[in-house]
Amino acid sequence: MRRIIPLLLMAALFAACGDKVEITNLTVEMQDGSMPLATATPRFSWNYEATVDNVMQTSYHIIVASSEEKARRGEGDLWDSQTVDTSQMLYIPYAGTPLKSRDRCWWRVYTTVTYGAPASRRHEETLESPIQYFELSLLDRNDWHARWIGRDYPDDKLEGHTEVYLPTADGHAEKQILGSDHHHFTL
Repeated sequence: MRRIIPLLLMAALFAACGDKVEITNLTVEMQDGSMPLATATPRFSWNYEATVDNVMQTSYHIIVASSEEKARRGEGDLWDSQTVDTSQMLYIPYAGTPLKSRDRCWWRVYTTVTYGAPASRRHEETLESPIQYFELSLLDRNDWHARWIGRDYPDDKLEGHTEVYLPTADGHAEKQILGSDHHHFTL
């Protein structure tokens, strides 16, 4: 019996060392950052993977930085939410310096979680997410600049095609260019 008690204590110690909770699935506007966002007020979300039961978030702290290095240092020069006591981890709206087209931002979240049961034996842990980035697309009409990259046709007439103008109910006109392929655009 004397040998079993130390073995049980060691097993419990090793089991406690194996407890793991980590922040996963960080998204901005439900995207992973691989595509530019079409909003200047993105919303942040995350969730957890855990090897323990009864994980509950008690607070979060989001930082958004203009460089990866600043994010690594925990310096939210674009936005620092400060610590917010809540279990919310979905659609947290950005509330920092106004963002503009083509901005690239790095972000991370720090959270406090509790886990385990019963309540008298719960553990508390502060977690830090990996750094993620997001980029904004062209948000303003004036940001769009383009030029024709195809063959120039005299008088904007496409050879072998027919142009048809159709009036719309709101007084505008739709131009349709008919040929080997069907093209449609609205003026």
